[in-house]
Amino acid sequence: MPVPTLVLDLAALAGRDAAEGLARAAGALWPVVRRPGARLLLVGEGALTAVFQRALLRRYPLAMIQALRLERAAAVAPGLRALAPAAVAAGTAASGLRDWLAQDHPLPAPAVLRDSPRWAEARPALSVVVPTFSRFDCLGRLLGALAAQEGAPPFEVIVVDDGSPAGPAAGPVVADSPLALRMLRQPNQGPAAARNTALDHVRGRLLVLLNDDAVPPPGLLAAHARAWEDGPQDAVLMGVFTLIPERRRDSFAEVVETTNLLFPQPTLPGPGPFPGMVLCTGNCSLPTAWLRAVGGFDTWFTQAGGEDTELGRRLQLALGHRVRFDAALACGHDHELSVAGFVRRQEHLGRSVVYLARRWGDPRIVTGDAAVPLDAAYRASQERLVAQGARALATLPGRLDARCAAERQAGRLAGELPAFAAMVRRVGALAFARGVVGALRG
Repeated sequence: MPVPTLVLDLAALAGRDAAEGLARAAGALWPVVRRPGARLLLVGEGALTAVFQRALLRRYPLAMIQALRLERAAAVAPGLRALAPAAVAAGTAASGLRDWLAQDHPLPAPAVLRDSPRWAEARPALSVVVPTFSRFDCLGRLLGALAAQEGAPPFEVIVVDDGSPAGPAAGPVVADSPLALRMLRQPNQGPAAARNTALDHVRGRLLVLLNDDAVPPPGLLAAHARAWEDGPQDAVLMGVFTLIPERRRDSFAEVVETTNLLFPQPTLPGPGPFPGMVLCTGNCSLPTAWLRAVGGFDTWFTQAGGEDTELGRRLQLALGHRVRFDAALACGHDHELSVAGFVRRQEHLGRSVVYLARRWGDPRIVTGDAAVPLDAAYRASQERLVAQGARALATLPGRLDARCAAERQAGRLAGELPAFAAMVRRVGALAFARGVVGALRG
């Protein structure tokens, strides 16, 4: 079986049409780049092929571009032409390319695949994608809430177990589900990769992304569908993702729900549109075609946090789509938060923003100032900050979590919330700086 190969002849690109042609060509590559061992042959003079590579980086995840074999040639040799269905002029999809790939170069199937009885017969207009890892109690609650949806268009649910140690047998029973439900399993790679695995199976035109600890009210899916029918279709739609009352019983939960410490929604001033980097995928929707057009999520992110930020920026750069916020799209969040968990997340985000700054060539993502380079001097300044705050970073999260535990036990908050919030912000900033330092050290 030949390696899946697409030949792109860039020679026809010239003048004012070059940028548009490059964008169309990059958009046609989704069927190829998802295949293991895929090969992309760029035909054209060196400067133009370099420009096209930059166009790919604006559209597709870096992990995908690194996995794709990029090669250059001055002309298309007859043997290479025979490897693909046709040599393709930039921006023009090859005739039958998708069918050819599906037949001769299928994507590898997940290790475990189970369908509910309704899956095969479903003709969904909307697809709900849920990654999960070792939270089967939450997942069962979510699937029950999805089965109780009212007024929604025909929809399917695709759940990807991201290598939970207990295995899929510990999860909800699919055979009894009234949903059009497909459950997949993959080796542990993180929620970004899990959503990409689901994307290969999505059949709906509209995609709703939910976390496995989401608690949707009965009208959530209908509201997402209606918002796309009635409103502007130029931005990713993001709803509210707020803690359920049982989880909002301590000072840290109050800080999270009233600030942008964890999620951007509490402090967004209106519907937007907002820059793509505010995207939060706990409760959002977009056309399936948009996510496929940019190659899905970046699998560099092997844990939660930052993968939605990266996707939002890439959707804006590649397609011009920003983020709209709709406070009427309210979804509950069943998660017991902790300051210690927040600190771990902040350190991960520190590493992530360095990756993003290097990916996009924009130090402002880390420093807030394009004039401040990510050099040895900046690294030294962050190392000093981390050293000065080492004691606080080691002891403060435990103290704050102990206070929260006492508050939950007593049934009331203790002390001034602004002072508590200031301590949380301080330890979060230190953890973020530690993540930045770790990333800059390589």
